[in-house]
Amino acid sequence: MEIDWNVDSAADAVSRVLHSLGWEGFHLELLRQGENITFDVLGTDLVARITRSYAESAGVETEVKCARFLQTLGFPAGRLYDSVQQPIQTDMGYVTLWERVTGRPGDDKDLPVLGRMLAALHAEAAPEWLRGWEPLRKAPQRLAEIDRQGVLPGDDLAFLHATLARLTTEVSLFTRSAGAWHSICHGDAHTGNLIMVSNTSGVLVDWEDCSVGPPEWDFSETVMTRRRFGLSEELYDAFTHGYGWTSLESETTDLMERIRELTATSWLLQNGASSAQVLEEGKLRIRTMRDPSDTSIWSEF
Repeated sequence: MEIDWNVDSAADAVSRVLHSLGWEGFHLELLRQGENITFDVLGTDLVARITRSYAESAGVETEVKCARFLQTLGFPAGRLYDSVQQPIQTDMGYVTLWERVTGRPGDDKDLPVLGRMLAALHAEAAPEWLRGWEPLRKAPQRLAEIDRQGVLPGDDLAFLHATLARLTTEVSLFTRSAGAWHSICHGDAHTGNLIMVSNTSGVLVDWEDCSVGPPEWDFSETVMTRRRFGLSEELYDAFTHGYGWTSLESETTDLMERIRELTATSWLLQNGASSAQVLEEGKLRIRTMRDPSDTSIWSEF
């Protein structure tokens, strides 16, 4: 269950970790709040992330192992601060410390760079210890949190639960029929997780959803963004060509796009009690998922 997880409580937990490791005179500046909360630790060369209080340790441990493995490959991924053992457990969630990357946040015009990076990533053989593809593993806990908050109408919550049940069956059937995968998947591949260090190169961060799985899983984020968030055809084509393919559409990406719709909506609505705007956006998303003829554009948060 969520334990008053917010920016202030997260900052307090991160501060306690940093003090325990000997840092003083720093200041935390919020960088991002989403599945995790990320702070720039001003006065040091660090960035700190803290998970939600109910986050599984396996996800954070996977991220730590992936970061170290990708470093051995020379892949441009976020680098851990390796002078301490990580992750660090607190009463508010798991804390990880990272070397700060100097650059600018990625945006849609950087999709060709993201496409090239994903092509390089998918060409690497996954290590034997990397967990298998479980695209819906966070959804039950998110729905439980939405239910706990009690702000989403019951019919909308029932729709999300029914969608999760249906997609769980489809994923199981797909996994059994697809055979073995060998590619490393980032799992949350969008330009918000890209830090551009030049106009043509970047560093990919946020590896907690890394798995061995179908490459299409990493495409599906951009496929969904075109349909649901209004990404232009020009930018979509730039991503496709950056990856080196002529088309990303298939029955596989159709399934994965529907999974992304559920995960993006449940991710948003787990914060529904905090904002009327978030709640209304969640309701709009559910309405469009129910009615394929409703082409209303989703808003980003």
